[in-house]
Amino acid sequence: METLVKNKIKFLTKKYENSTATVNGTTQEIYHIMEASFRNMFQNMYKPILKDKCCEHCKTTTKLNRCHAGKTRPEIGYEAIEMTKSKNHGQIMINFVALHLKEPVKILCEPCHRKFDAKPSKEPKNQKLPEGWTIKEVVRQSGATAGRVDKYYYSPSGKKFRSLLEIERYGQ
Repeated sequence: METLVKNKIKFLTKKYENSTATVNGTTQEIYHIMEASFRNMFQNMYKPILKDKCCEHCKTTTKLNRCHAGKTRPEIGYEAIEMTKSKNHGQIMINFVALHLKEPVKILCEPCHRKFDAKPSKEPKNQKLPEGWTIKEVVRQSGATAGRVDKYYYSPSGKKFRSLLEIERYGQ
């Protein structure tokens, strides 16, 4: 992967060597402007490594994605913008790619990627359900969030709750 990144840096350096285009605004505003470019750059840069690979989690070979396993794309993007004093568009892109030399990348299928990127649950940990309650886990089958698991809690009377917090509020 290091070779891919270095080759992309060489390509971008040549592409932007005479560029004077700059981007103005706050770091967040510049990131918002360049977000699609960052995403496309990352996806295209790592596309060649997907050939003959499988998901690092479930071992499937279909619908593979690359994902950041260290810093997130916004964190890398903000850092690239901050380190580019001139706010030169081309130099920001070069710095964005260069920062990937330090960052691990995972190969995951779409469902595993969604699970990997999911925000951690705000559910209280190790909280036990009262006696007679049951939990049912349902895997989403379609849509943009296919593969995510929804957890439902059922009271002894059959009332359905989506979280332990909801149960707690209901009991008050």
